[in-house]
Amino acid sequence: MGRLRRVLRLTARHNELERGLVVNAFRALVLDDFDASFAEEEMRTSLREVSDEILLVGSRSG
Repeated sequence: MGRLRRVLRLTARHNELERGLVVNAFRALVLDDFDASFAEEEMRTSLREVSDEILLVGSRSG
């Protein structure tokens, strides 16, 4: 049960990061906001890390 909670928490974080990427991409493109571009790169890195962790937790279950 603990593993399921962890995957659900990680999935929620993954979705949050994806929403943030959309918002920051809009800001960077439309508003020409440099800070948004920088934040987008940080979010992409975090998104990859969360995705890797989801795969790792999932591989332990089988």
